[in-house]
Amino acid sequence: GKTIYISGQTAYNKRREFLGGDFASQVDQSLKNLLAVLEAANAKPEDVISIRLYVKDYRENIHLQILMNMLKQFFNSEKL
Repeated sequence: GKTIYISGQTAYNKRREFLGGDFASQVDQSLKNLLAVLEAANAKPEDVISIRLYVKDYRENIHLQILMNMLKQFFNSEKL
């Protein structure tokens, strides 16, 4: 098989506009961007074996639950 390395997926849309707003909106756009890259490589979220996230001004009590719920939905898994 092939290995694909993807980096730098941020909250910019297709028109290269940064989606400010709340944390969940930014995570959602970043995951949409990741999905677009995966699809372009004929891959899907289930093919991902590792993910590393960097969150500016991260506050666990605010961001962790939102992030985990969105990742579980994106990867269609409760095993995160």
